[in-house]
Amino acid sequence: MCVQGLYNKLYVQLSTDTHTALNKLIAQATSKGDKPSVSSGNASSARGKGKGAEGVSRHDLAVLKGLADEAELTGDQAAADIYHQERILAPANAQVWYEYGTFCLRTGKQGQAEQCLREAVAIDPSHKLGLMALAALLWHIGLHTDSAHLDQAETVVHAAKEIGPEDPAVWALLTLVYASMAARRVSEHRNAASEMRRLAKLKNRKLAGNPYLQVALLLLDLRLGECAQQALQAAGTGQGIEEVPGLELALCCSRAASLVGDDTGALEAAKEAARAADPDDVRPRILLGNIYWAAGQPNQASKEYQAALRAAPTACPVDLYLKLGTAFLADGEFEYARNVYIQVKALLPFQ
Repeated sequence: MCVQGLYNKLYVQLSTDTHTALNKLIAQATSKGDKPSVSSGNASSARGKGKGAEGVSRHDLAVLKGLADEAELTGDQAAADIYHQERILAPANAQVWYEYGTFCLRTGKQGQAEQCLREAVAIDPSHKLGLMALAALLWHIGLHTDSAHLDQAETVVHAAKEIGPEDPAVWALLTLVYASMAARRVSEHRNAASEMRRLAKLKNRKLAGNPYLQVALLLLDLRLGECAQQALQAAGTGQGIEEVPGLELALCCSRAASLVGDDTGALEAAKEAARAADPDDVRPRILLGNIYWAAGQPNQASKEYQAALRAAPTACPVDLYLKLGTAFLADGEFEYARNVYIQVKALLPFQ
């Protein structure tokens, strides 16, 4: 049996209970033979199809979210998308649309992500995370394709500012958007930066740390690499606010470099982070492993993953175990692979 075939057989065997639970859920949530569509790019048109007036129950939303997360972790984006599409059948749920939008961003479907995020903030105009994510996406589009989106990004950040007027991260995002508008927003940029610094220096503030770094972390999670690099550049210069620790900056710079295709820069920053980290901090090891994995070096990735597992196994994500198991399979270490997949089975949320 080929390596990939063995991998598939192992995973299917270990996931039997999960698929059984899924089949029961889908049988309850949809009519016989009626499957959720993944072809439509219009998020709003999907809401309410195939369901009664009450839509998807709160319990089903939680179950489907767990299944979507699991499918995304195991690399099955098509299945994850179906689960998210089933979740948006719930009527007028801003959080569900926000989570689908951020999933679309993580999987490179920016057009669909924009529609989902717009739906989220239309349902709940006070959904600050949705506003921040939408503003970040519009900023990204404005930088790459249509500068008119920068004005839309400004408008959306102002809406987020109305919800969280004392949140330095909101002001940091506004400052970055103004910086992209060049000369036509010089005074606004200066005022926004001044307010951000004032809020960041307040004693007993709820949001500690460098506001630019907070924005960068959001952008990295949304896989908006170039925007994240701009936020990290601002964070690294200090600009009158709290200095970012070298380890944190290196970790973020490595992730951002990977997103923009700078493999050399990503590897150098990850190695810098590893040198700065404590021995029990597994984040640089995991990051190095992911970089080697993406570069087609599973053996090197396996070494980093095993080092991370030895140091702090509970801090390692599920996808690390899956990649490590695949690396063992590629090397013919079938017993090791089997043990790793059994550990994965115990970690999955639905069994």
